[in-house]
Amino acid sequence: MMSEYKYHLTLRPFGIGSYPKNDNFLRFEKDETKFGVLVYSKRIDSEKIDHYSLSPITEIEQIDGKKVNVSKTSDYWHLKAVKNPQGYYFIEATQYDDDEVIDKATITTADVIRNIEIGRWILVDENDSDLSKAIEIETEHKQTLEDVASGKLTPDEAIIETVKDHLEESPDYYDSEKGLPAMEERLKEDDNIPTETYGSLQLQINDLHKEISKRSDLIRQGQLDRFGILQKEFDDLSNERNILIRKQDDLLKLKSKPAMEERLKSESELNKNITPLFKVGNFVKYEIDDMPTRTAYGQIVKVMDFDTEFAYRVDAYFKNDSGKVLFDQEKNNEVY
Repeated sequence: MMSEYKYHLTLRPFGIGSYPKNDNFLRFEKDETKFGVLVYSKRIDSEKIDHYSLSPITEIEQIDGKKVNVSKTSDYWHLKAVKNPQGYYFIEATQYDDDEVIDKATITTADVIRNIEIGRWILVDENDSDLSKAIEIETEHKQTLEDVASGKLTPDEAIIETVKDHLEESPDYYDSEKGLPAMEERLKEDDNIPTETYGSLQLQINDLHKEISKRSDLIRQGQLDRFGILQKEFDDLSNERNILIRKQDDLLKLKSKPAMEERLKSESELNKNITPLFKVGNFVKYEIDDMPTRTAYGQIVKVMDFDTEFAYRVDAYFKNDSGKVLFDQEKNNEVY
C-alpha cells in the first residue's frame, strides 16, 4: 500500500502556487479546516513546509507521545500533539526530572520537523533503543564534566574519575579483546570513504551554519549532522578531487589535492575515469558558493555512529603562521 503524508493548507485556498507541485502529489481533500488538506506519497521537507505555510498532519501524529533526545546532550523532551482552534497541530514539549516538570515549550510543527530533519532531535524508541541506553550510561559522567568546567577538577583528575567509573561498570572495559580497545581497533579498519555515485558522507558542522541556505560566513567544528550525495570529479588542470554534498537546494563543495604518487596514477588512468578515494586523515577545503572568502580547512575523521556502523566527520581548522590548528569557536567573521 502506498504511503500517504497529509498537510493542512493554513493561509491560502487550494490553487496555483499554493502547494509544492511534483510527482509525489496525490490529491486535495476537504476537511473541517478552512483551506483543506494536501496529500503526498512522500514527505515534504521543512523548507517547503515553511515556504507554502503548510501544517504537517501525518508526521505529527506519528510522533505524538514520543520522546526525543537533544543531540549531544542527556536532555529529553516529551512531545504531545495538540490542535489549535483552527484545527491545525502544534506540539507541546515537556522536560522532566524524574516525574517533576522542569521545562515546557510550545513548538510549531515546522520547527519540530526541522529539528528532526537536521539531527538536533533524535526520536527515541523507549522499548528498545541503543541510543537511549548509551546516553543513560554516559550521563554518569555529567557531574565530572561539570566539575571540570567549574574548576573543581583538573582534566587529568577527570580522566582518573572517568576510568574509575568505567571499571565499576565492567572490569573488562579496557580489555584489549573484550572492551573499548577492541572497538577502537575496528575504527582503524577500512578508512577509504566510498565514492559511489549514490553513497553518502556524514559531516558535522557548527550550529550557526546548520542551514547552508542562510549563508553563514563560517564553517566550524560543531554538532550538526548533514547528509548528501557523493559525486566524483577530477580536474585535470588543478588535479583536485571534489565531492559535492547536496541537501535540498544547498551545495557544499569539498576539495582535496591527492598526494604526488596518487596524482601520477590518476593521470595515467584518466581515460578509465578512475578517481582516487578520499581517505580518513585527508585534509580538505570547504567552499561555499565558490566564494574564496568563505573557505575553511578540515581533516576527515572516522567516528562511531548509533544509526550507521560508521560515519565520517570533517573537523574544521583555520590556517595561521604555525600551520593548521583547531578552529577557535570564539572567533567570528574570520576571512580565509
